[in-house]
Amino acid sequence: MVDDRQTDPSAADALEAWLASPALPYENDLIGHHSRQREAAKAGQNLEGEAFAQMCLDYLSAPATFVDAERLLSFSGRTVSKLHNQLSEDSAHAAVMVGQWAGNPDLIAAKEFEAQLIEGWSWKKKRKADVPAEGQSAPKVIVIADDGVD
Repeated sequence: MVDDRQTDPSAADALEAWLASPALPYENDLIGHHSRQREAAKAGQNLEGEAFAQMCLDYLSAPATFVDAERLLSFSGRTVSKLHNQLSEDSAHAAVMVGQWAGNPDLIAAKEFEAQLIEGWSWKKKRKADVPAEGQSAPKVIVIADDGVD
């Protein structure tokens, strides 16, 4: 079987050059060190050094766990379920964000939020039943996201 993947020869050369270089003095801030190395390589137009420093930064800054990302995807999957798949991208995003905010008592007061939701739901039902007569204006309603789906 032929492996037709292309590799970047400059990245391999940069790694070989780094492995052959003398050891660096101990530094506690590895991300800061490689950020400075990348900037120095960029200023000196050393593409190999810049590529290697970026590779180090990518490796060092990768999250140790994907728990937060998986938790958000799981939450999003429960929010935008098969029953709610007609939501627009903006409405789905708003629903997930409000759901995340609702879990933080410092951002949204739960009792007040629940009261406003109940008031909004009852008003929507009432609004459908009470269409204003001609010449009368409807009460002003603030719509957060309107997908056109009732």
